[in-house]
Amino acid sequence: ANVVAVGSDAYVFGGSEFLCPPGADCAGPSTPPFADGAVLNIETGSWRPMSDAPFGFSSASTAVVDDLVSGEQIYVLAGRRLLRYAPADDTWSRLGQLPARVGSSLVATDHGLVAFAGSDENGTALDAVRDPVDGTWTTLPDDPLPASYDRFAVADGDRLLVFASPVGEPDEEVRAKVAAAYDW
Repeated sequence: ANVVAVGSDAYVFGGSEFLCPPGADCAGPSTPPFADGAVLNIETGSWRPMSDAPFGFSSASTAVVDDLVSGEQIYVLAGRRLLRYAPADDTWSRLGQLPARVGSSLVATDHGLVAFAGSDENGTALDAVRDPVDGTWTTLPDDPLPASYDRFAVADGDRLLVFASPVGEPDEEVRAKVAAAYDW
């Protein structure tokens, strides 16, 4: 299941009954992934239902964006499909597909929702920011990092920090991480 914290609530949604240990040779799932979910109030320990997502998914990338008009919104990227869940009114919205070649991990920034690539081992994937008003995606400049994997991004005020492990055999003495900063 996917878990996202907003205030004192933990939103638990999606997931699957399919269990397969790492490295095992398992047959695919026999049941579809879940679309349902529930909310745990961490302060009281009480659960309440939440509306079902438009479709089931087992794992997703998530980010919480504070919309000044609508409050906090949970963005969910399941495969290439982007969804938004509005906790204030318990509704899901379909926001379409991610553009081709744009990465599939999400991070919230003060400048919009960013989709970034977790790896560029199989060719360069693009990082892009979604305009919160019109929903269009704008490609960010390519980062100056070498080919890398295990990429993650963190918002830092007016910067987007990207960290990664370089592709290739690391020196036995050095296990390097590389970093770059994008200044908005």
